[in-house]
Amino acid sequence: MMSLLFLVQVSCRKEQNIEIPVEVSFSDPDSLLVRYQKVLDDNVNGWEFSWKSKEYGFYAGYVDLKTKLAADFLIDVFPQIRNLGYQFTIQDKKPCLTLKTGVFPAEMKGLFNLLDSSFSILTQKGDTLVLRGNRYGDEFMLVPNSSTQQQAYRQGGVQKTIETIQAIQKLPKYFKRIVYNGAAYDLQFNPTLRKLYINYGLVDRFKFFESNYAYTATGIRIQNRFTEDVNSFSTIEIEREENTDRLIARINGSNIPISNEGAPSAYDYTAATDFINHPFHQLNLNIGNNTTLAQPFSASFSGFTVAGVVDAYGVSQMNEYSYVMLLPRWLNETYGTLRVFSGPSTMGSYGPAFYTQYSPDGGLVGFQQIGEFGETPAANKAHWDPTVTAFFEPRGFYVIRSGSASYDLVSVNQQEQKWIRFE
Repeated sequence: MMSLLFLVQVSCRKEQNIEIPVEVSFSDPDSLLVRYQKVLDDNVNGWEFSWKSKEYGFYAGYVDLKTKLAADFLIDVFPQIRNLGYQFTIQDKKPCLTLKTGVFPAEMKGLFNLLDSSFSILTQKGDTLVLRGNRYGDEFMLVPNSSTQQQAYRQGGVQKTIETIQAIQKLPKYFKRIVYNGAAYDLQFNPTLRKLYINYGLVDRFKFFESNYAYTATGIRIQNRFTEDVNSFSTIEIEREENTDRLIARINGSNIPISNEGAPSAYDYTAATDFINHPFHQLNLNIGNNTTLAQPFSASFSGFTVAGVVDAYGVSQMNEYSYVMLLPRWLNETYGTLRVFSGPSTMGSYGPAFYTQYSPDGGLVGFQQIGEFGETPAANKAHWDPTVTAFFEPRGFYVIRSGSASYDLVSVNQQEQKWIRFE
């Protein structure tokens, strides 16, 4: 029934002739069209999709082919069900599904100009249909919904998931933990980047996992499957219990409480020195006499989160504020400084000078104030002074890797726990 090909011409629209690799070609495509159409029609609860773009992110959503011409459609970045036209046809001996996205509103069209809208159905694996985009090569997978999942999508489940993740972000302590099959995992969500980070393991074998995630009606789907020892998962269902407000994660059918902790379950003791010794940015300073000095620094764009309140001291409200700069070494000195970068190109002339200190085991970092540069503008003192006080937390900070190019300083003192991200 099948014969292997190295390259075929694939197009689901007659005006295009795009050359992409396809693994198989079918000698009787019309029968496949009937077969796949029946598979799609027979599932009365619709389909949950995952959509991996080659260049523009990872998405999830819901599609229900209601008639031969129209479907209910939802993608998580626009979590509202819309009427969608589609075609299901044979072109170049391949069954193709084409989504008619041209009727979408303007705020959606920009995204869909960057994604495939026409897909070749490659195969069926169990109850999952595997498709590939004909223009960019996007990976598109359709998994049949249960009736519960279908109702969750129809009743605004994606928005509820987004709100649940927001609730997790507002917990008063930094570490959001699950314990699954005896293994503890500290979860970090970055909704802006749609990234999930997991810190886990033991001190002598600390590990860090990073993946894009997408919202579903019942939780999140991660782009890169998490696999470690006996545990493996690609979805985390998340819900908030109505009567108790407890947060519950469901993985592979197991209900797991999400606890809020003030100390890490696993810790990377090399992170503190890495953070200080390898800042993420460099500023070229003119120090006179035709001399330019490279000044490394890391940047925080929202200041301190305190007990779950983002930018608790309001540094973003400061005059001409752009970000907070942490300069571990100031010029050629042995001390560092904390400054405000203002406007397009101005570094503030005020801020504390400090020595960096480490705990005896090297795992924690703290800062000893040794002086002050300049005078803080009166209009900024209400925001800057508490930021500086928090920075000189007497018990110091855990240094938590929070992305491929960011670290979070998390106060060891759990009372009104404070944390700040530098990237």
